Amino acid sequence: MAHSHPPQQGGHVNRRFPPVFYLYSTGLGGRKYVLGEHKNQPLYAVTTHAGWSGKADTVLHGGPSPDAPSLATADGGNTAVSSVDVDLPGAAQGSSPSSREHMRPTGFGYTSRHMQFEMDLGAGRREAFEWRHSSGPQVGALGGSRSGWKLVRLGDDGGEEVVAVWASIRMNPTKKFAFQFLGSGLTGVLGERWAVMAVITALRMWDREAKQRGAGGSMAGLG
Repeated sequence: MAHSHPPQQGGHVNRRFPPVFYLYSTGLGGRKYVLGEHKNQPLYAVTTHAGWSGKADTVLHGGPSPDAPSLATADGGNTAVSSVDVDLPGAAQGSSPSSREHMRPTGFGYTSRHMQFEMDLGAGRREAFEWRHSSGPQVGALGGSRSGWKLVRLGDDGGEEVVAVWASIRMNPTKKFAFQFLGSGLTGVLGERWAVMAVITALRMWDREAKQRGAGGSMAGLG
């Protein structure tokens, strides 16, 4: 299957993220990371926390330092049937500092279960998106694991479009995760808030996978 995304234009999608970027470990206790095209040019810090810490499981910070205020957080999803609570920036200027969205599991089993969320894209338009396990060419092109996840935009007319993909990167001491925007996710028409939602949900899924591997667990959880 051919790649569905158009040629990349400009340097960033939605001004917040590059079209393709990576998660790098900073080596500071194993729970602190940075996002960017290159480790030495970080855009955002990412921190992860254990359940007993009282903090959200996965935090995307609004700058390259882990001391920067959070841009988005994701919490939960630690079992096959539990949802992920996501706190995002306000949808519009003058709105509350953040709003809460939810990502819920659908289906059963690691490869057949999906993670779905809905969100307001502006002008009263609310759409659904679904992370699906994938071993397709879009995931393969990331250069990470042979399998990963693709984010599908679920159209009212039954149409489906892949708007982002991510995959873990194994056997690399610093580079841990690769992410790419595709299609309408790349053009920016879905908005900056959607882009943040796509990234924070992918990071939460990756974090859960990484913690399961570290604990020697199976892929029966969020994955």
